[in-house]
Amino acid sequence: GTTYIFSKGGGQITYTWPPNDRPSTRADRLAIGFSTVQKEAILVRVDSSTGLGDYLELHIHQGKIGVKFNVGTDDIAIEEVNAIINDGKYHVVRFTRSGGNATLQVDNWPVIERYPAGNNDNERLAIARQRIPYRLGRVVDEWLLDKGRQLTIFNSQATIKIGGKERGHPFQGQLSGLYYNGLKVLNMAAENDANIVIEGNVRLVGEVPSSMTTESTATAMQSEMSTSVMETTTTLATSTARRGKPPTKESIVQTTDDILVASAECPSDDEDIDPCETSSASPTKPGRGGYPSSEEVVRESSSTTGMVVGIVAAAALCILILLYAMYKYRNRDEGSYHVDESRNYISNSAQSNGAVIKEKQPNSSKSSNKNKKNKDKEYYV
Repeated sequence: GTTYIFSKGGGQITYTWPPNDRPSTRADRLAIGFSTVQKEAILVRVDSSTGLGDYLELHIHQGKIGVKFNVGTDDIAIEEVNAIINDGKYHVVRFTRSGGNATLQVDNWPVIERYPAGNNDNERLAIARQRIPYRLGRVVDEWLLDKGRQLTIFNSQATIKIGGKERGHPFQGQLSGLYYNGLKVLNMAAENDANIVIEGNVRLVGEVPSSMTTESTATAMQSEMSTSVMETTTTLATSTARRGKPPTKESIVQTTDDILVASAECPSDDEDIDPCETSSASPTKPGRGGYPSSEEVVRESSSTTGMVVGIVAAAALCILILLYAMYKYRNRDEGSYHVDESRNYISNSAQSNGAVIKEKQPNSSKSSNKNKKNKDKEYYV
């Protein structure tokens, strides 16, 4: 997991948006895990471009976690006064903003909601109209409508500063799994992102140590599982939650970072922890998820072999049937030919003998007639 230790003297990690890629947002989401013993410190601060004055700050004040922001009106603050967070144990804080409304949650404590008076456009316009001269009403109304829309937007965000050294309240402790509007700044810092600058006494560590767990019996294996779960995606977190396993006390310890990532991407502005709570299931193994097991491979290969053998046998059977049909057809033609030939031979021989007899009969009758005539001639002479 991506965890940084901020040592004595403080340090700072700064992410700067490119000048042509600075976002303006109507809603923001911030989530981070930390452990410290300080009573006063600044964890994260997001500032707009120079001259605009919009900002958002996550801080510790008198041992309590709170957020203060300004998007064009007055400073709006929200704080969790019941949870003690400077006890050296690992805590997770989640914050959301929508316009001037805000929610804050620490660990599994109830969600705190903040709805400042006059944060609605119509309410602000009603207050402003009381001080506007009548002759300027229409022009000012158009300006206020446009300004009212802008007062709910965090304009042109420029930097994210982690550690608070620049503001005079440096943080000392450990920060892990920072998420802000889709940016995982600590991960980017570990990957040497070109837009990130690290200064001061800041050190990257490979995993969350066991001292940050909320149970004295937690082991290094639980800490390693917590770190590995934090690296998983929100999809994995939600899929394990669907298995229906009720969360236990140990599962909350092991999946604190997972809850951090998943809850930061929940669509609800109230940051309700129930839909985003995950079970203690470990990340899916490659043998079950991405890669087939050896039994599946053997079963698939045997089914393929059987299909090929069946096709070859069917083709051979068709060829044998075709050859047998051709053989029978050929024998039938030869038999009829011999029969016809014998019949023709007999009839032809009979006809030829009859023709000879018929031709000889007229000759014999002619000769007898001639003899008779000769006899007659002799008789008359």
